[in-house]
Amino acid sequence: MSTAFAPSRYIPHINAPPTDIKAVRHRIRDALMDNVERVHRHPSSHPRVYTGSAGEIIMDMRAFAALPTHTFTTYTPTSSLIAVPFHEPQHGTHVSYLETSIGPATLILVRQLRLRQNPDSNAHKHARRGKLDSEVLEELELQETWRGALGIISGAIELATMEELDEDGCEVLYGRAGLLYALLLLRSELLLTVNYLTHAGKPKDRVVREVESLCSDENVQALVDDIIQRGELGAKRYAEELEASDREKAPPLMWKWHGSRYLGAAHGIAGILTEVLHAPSNTIAPHWPKILSTVEWLLAIQSPLGNWPSKAGRHLAYISGGAAAQEESKRSGVDEETDDALVHHANGEGNGGGDGNATWSASGSADGNGSADRRMGGMPGFDDIVLLD
Repeated sequence: MSTAFAPSRYIPHINAPPTDIKAVRHRIRDALMDNVERVHRHPSSHPRVYTGSAGEIIMDMRAFAALPTHTFTTYTPTSSLIAVPFHEPQHGTHVSYLETSIGPATLILVRQLRLRQNPDSNAHKHARRGKLDSEVLEELELQETWRGALGIISGAIELATMEELDEDGCEVLYGRAGLLYALLLLRSELLLTVNYLTHAGKPKDRVVREVESLCSDENVQALVDDIIQRGELGAKRYAEELEASDREKAPPLMWKWHGSRYLGAAHGIAGILTEVLHAPSNTIAPHWPKILSTVEWLLAIQSPLGNWPSKAGRHLAYISGGAAAQEESKRSGVDEETDDALVHHANGEGNGGGDGNATWSASGSADGNGSADRRMGGMPGFDDIVLLD
């Protein structure tokens, strides 16, 4: 391809691609093992998913699944999930999987479900490997901790959906969309468990029945509806701040976090809608028109280089279909004045401030913050989940 017509939103890679795939795989495997061991040399005492020991447990599970024949000398025990007492959520704006006790509580329930899955599966084997270190503690976990975990999440659902309607507190990192993620994770794990039990002719025990009730269609529906209603309120308030000529272009959904209308994954529209779109189709069916219109609005304010502003302001360039989709935008060159647009920092000052996302480059790479890589800063599809102890 001629460089004159190469899309300027991509950074050229001048290195020759490797030809020995086997050697590349070995290097990747060795790097993975080295980094897993490095993490364990500096364990966290913070029992959270995003930057704490719960995230280390997720790392262990992924490493165990990726390298089933390798014997890791160290791992983070499941007991770390209950090393610090759960903190009951006090506000519906602080109920997420990544940064509250909802994360460890969810992982405890997932582990309980995996202990009831196919004994030959990697998930079951790793769950048993992570048992607590003494019979007394194990009995405590099985008889008491899962109930506490269930109660924490159940209380969070009630809190998140009963608070006075406001446009704040729905984002992924701390808020309601992060709680929705926890419920969807439990549903995906529950499906595997129930399928195995049905195939094996085994009955559902109390743990399975309680988790079914916790992540029921009704609870997911209530949370999704609440998030959308808050987005509708936020969109109305946003439109009122715009010039009269711009109001008809305003999106039907908008949320705030700490007073700012972020667009990205961690605190903004992109992350919230990603979680909502992974809910059951019948749950989001009533909201499809507003969701689609909001996505179209996001495309319309995209810059010619394929990036977005970090926040929704009062004055945004609006091109129907999206500026980055225009042929001329793809062919435009990058001069000195726009070089800095190739890398946009959402967790700092780069290109207009940040919304707490990962740092994304124009080539599509990310430099995230935190030990949970599952979905933050881009949050892949729910089918990509390979979590846990």
